Amino acid sequence: MFSGQLYAEQTMVPPGDEKVKGGWNTEFYFTPEEKHWLVCRYGGSKWGDGNIERWEQLGQKITSCMLKVREFRHPHTPTDWSATAICK
Repeated sequence: MFSGQLYAEQTMVPPGDEKVKGGWNTEFYFTPEEKHWLVCRYGGSKWGDGNIERWEQLGQKITSCMLKVREFRHPHTPTDWSATAICK
Protein backbone atom coordinates (compact mmCIF):
# COMPACT_ATOMS: atom_id res chain seq x y z
CA MET A 1 0.00 0.00 0.00
CA PHE A 2 1.28 3.43 -0.92
CA SER A 3 0.03 6.91 -0.15
CA GLY A 4 0.65 10.08 -2.14
CA GLN A 5 1.51 10.60 -5.79
CA LEU A 6 1.78 7.87 -8.41
CA TYR A 7 5.10 5.96 -8.08
CA ALA A 8 5.85 7.65 -4.76
CA GLU A 9 8.64 6.13 -2.68
CA GLN A 10 6.78 6.43 0.61
CA THR A 11 5.19 3.24 1.89
CA MET A 12 2.28 3.43 4.31
CA VAL A 13 3.22 2.11 7.73
CA PRO A 14 0.62 -0.39 8.90
CA PRO A 15 -0.36 -0.60 12.57
CA GLY A 16 1.06 -4.13 12.72
CA ASP A 17 0.66 -7.61 11.34
CA GLU A 18 -1.68 -10.21 12.77
CA LYS A 19 -0.09 -13.63 12.46
CA VAL A 20 -2.45 -16.35 11.28
CA LYS A 21 -1.91 -19.93 10.22
CA GLY A 22 0.22 -19.94 7.06
CA GLY A 23 0.88 -16.20 6.94
CA TRP A 24 -0.40 -12.88 8.22
CA ASN A 25 -3.07 -10.18 7.86
CA THR A 26 -2.34 -6.47 7.77
CA GLU A 27 -5.03 -3.78 7.83
CA PHE A 28 -4.39 -0.31 6.40
CA TYR A 29 -6.57 2.75 7.14
CA PHE A 30 -6.86 5.81 4.88
CA THR A 31 -7.96 9.41 5.06
CA PRO A 32 -9.77 10.83 2.02
CA GLU A 33 -7.33 13.77 1.68
CA GLU A 34 -4.56 11.73 0.05
CA LYS A 35 -4.40 9.42 -2.96
CA HIS A 36 -3.91 5.76 -2.07
CA TRP A 37 -2.52 2.97 -4.19
CA LEU A 38 -2.64 -0.81 -4.14
CA VAL A 39 0.69 -1.97 -5.57
CA CYS A 40 1.42 -5.54 -6.66
CA ARG A 41 5.06 -6.48 -7.19
CA TYR A 42 5.99 -9.55 -9.24
CA GLY A 43 9.03 -11.48 -10.38
CA GLY A 44 11.09 -11.82 -7.22
CA SER A 45 12.42 -14.91 -5.53
CA LYS A 46 11.20 -13.89 -2.06
CA TRP A 47 8.36 -11.87 -0.51
CA GLY A 48 8.60 -8.17 -1.41
CA ASP A 49 11.07 -8.63 -4.25
CA GLY A 50 10.36 -8.17 -7.90
CA ASN A 51 10.89 -5.56 -10.56
CA ILE A 52 7.46 -5.74 -12.22
CA GLU A 53 4.85 -3.53 -10.55
CA ARG A 54 1.17 -2.83 -11.11
CA TRP A 55 -0.27 0.30 -9.47
CA GLU A 56 -4.03 0.61 -8.98
CA GLN A 57 -5.48 3.81 -7.51
CA LEU A 58 -8.06 3.23 -4.80
CA GLY A 59 -11.26 5.26 -4.78
CA GLN A 60 -11.58 8.11 -2.29
CA LYS A 61 -14.53 6.40 -0.58
CA ILE A 62 -12.30 3.47 0.43
CA THR A 63 -11.24 3.87 4.05
CA SER A 64 -9.45 0.57 4.73
CA CYS A 65 -7.81 -2.44 3.10
CA MET A 66 -7.08 -5.82 4.64
CA LEU A 67 -4.06 -7.52 3.09
CA LYS A 68 -4.08 -11.31 3.57
CA VAL A 69 -0.76 -12.99 2.81
CA ARG A 70 -0.43 -16.76 2.78
CA GLU A 71 2.53 -19.02 2.11
CA PHE A 72 2.07 -22.29 0.27
CA ARG A 73 4.58 -24.92 -0.71
CA HIS A 74 4.84 -27.37 -3.54
CA PRO A 75 7.12 -30.41 -3.36
CA HIS A 76 10.58 -29.70 -4.84
CA THR A 77 9.85 -26.04 -5.66
CA PRO A 78 10.50 -22.74 -3.88
CA THR A 79 7.94 -21.26 -1.53
CA ASP A 80 5.09 -19.38 -3.22
CA TRP A 81 2.99 -16.58 -1.75
CA SER A 82 -0.60 -15.59 -2.23
CA ALA A 83 -1.77 -12.07 -1.38
CA THR A 84 -5.37 -10.90 -1.36
CA ALA A 85 -6.49 -7.33 -0.67
CA ILE A 86 -10.03 -6.66 0.52
CA CYS A 87 -10.79 -2.94 0.39
CA LYS A 88 -13.89 -1.18 1.73
